[in-house]
Amino acid sequence: MIRIPDSDYPQEYETHEFDTVVMSEVESIGTAGDDVASLKVAIELLQAEVARANAARQRAEQMVRLSPSTLFLLEFKSRKPIFVNRSVLDTLGYTREQLASFGDGIIEKLSHPSDLVFVEPRFAALAVAADGEVHESTRRFRHADGRWIWILARETVFSRYPDGTPREILINASDITALKEAEERLDMLARRDSLTGLANLRMIKERLRTMLAERARGRPGAVLMIDVDHFKRLNDEHGHVVGNQMLVVVAELFRTGVSVTDLAGRYGGEEFCLLLSDVGESGAVQMAEKLRGALRRVSSPSAVTASFGVTEISDADVTPESVIQRADRALYRAKRAGRDRVEVERTSSQP
Repeated sequence: MIRIPDSDYPQEYETHEFDTVVMSEVESIGTAGDDVASLKVAIELLQAEVARANAARQRAEQMVRLSPSTLFLLEFKSRKPIFVNRSVLDTLGYTREQLASFGDGIIEKLSHPSDLVFVEPRFAALAVAADGEVHESTRRFRHADGRWIWILARETVFSRYPDGTPREILINASDITALKEAEERLDMLARRDSLTGLANLRMIKERLRTMLAERARGRPGAVLMIDVDHFKRLNDEHGHVVGNQMLVVVAELFRTGVSVTDLAGRYGGEEFCLLLSDVGESGAVQMAEKLRGALRRVSSPSAVTASFGVTEISDADVTPESVIQRADRALYRAKRAGRDRVEVERTSSQP
């Protein structure tokens, strides 16, 4: 057994016992004759071979230690770390001693609670993996400073017991936190209105689908469609900059005026949509009247009012479009009736 010199995670490894090999060869030559010169040549050849092998091993170890790839070598059954290279320490922020203190089950101890459910299936797949077969997964690991970082892990069986069962697994990991955060930002942009920051039509429909499913399980909900009155006139008289500023103010009023379980969205132009959870028609009407009064108090070059269409999600609703269309009909009835008012639309099955 030899110990890897200056390893980031010192651990004994099985390797060729070159000294034993040399002695075996020497004894073999010695029994064949007493030719001292031949014996000396044989010893020198074997020593040269040992030196070359050691040099190759040291180069390989140096490459592993200095590799930018984050390399874990784990004992398969206990999931105890056997070796980590410098990149592991840099990526996770732990010292060698801290990683060693995790002991058995280091993967579980580092993993995000929501990712623990995936650990056992991954190890079960590795248990039957063929040599050279690589399994890829993403997971969150706890950094030494307490934050969670995203890791792309490529796992393969590194060594086996004589019966073929995995003995060690090698994990080649990459920190993909920046990529994940960029994806989340893009995903957020795809679901948010660029001017107001409210949910866009895509996000509105996604949430409404969820509310339809919740309604089927007995959870009430309602939809408010809102149109800012005389917005075109405001744009014509004061310009688009003032118009956009007013939309941002109105959007903030809607965002802060609803519950954290509700969703405020911009449907398009000067039209907004509010999705209210855990309220029926009467609660939705009360919310609409509250917001209608708040809009009247908004400071603006001209008075700000809005028309509201209210509908409760019913058991008969199967698509987001059907609910939105019903609320839209109520909205335009409010506009035809003189604006700055609240109207309700029900399904034929609702009293």
